[in-house]
Amino acid sequence: MIESSSIQSLIKRWIKEGKGQGSGVKYKPWFTAKQVSSRGRTFRPKGIKQT
Repeated sequence: MIESSSIQSLIKRWIKEGKGQGSGVKYKPWFTAKQVSSRGRTFRPKGIKQT
């Protein structure tokens, strides 16, 4: 389990980065699908170097 102090420092860092702030087009989400572990349900297109 993650310690509350590490969670608090993570949240402080996200706020400093501007996450969860803004509105409309300028809204910056707290996290994206790439940052959350997946069970294979998210789709990421293959890059140029992948076949």
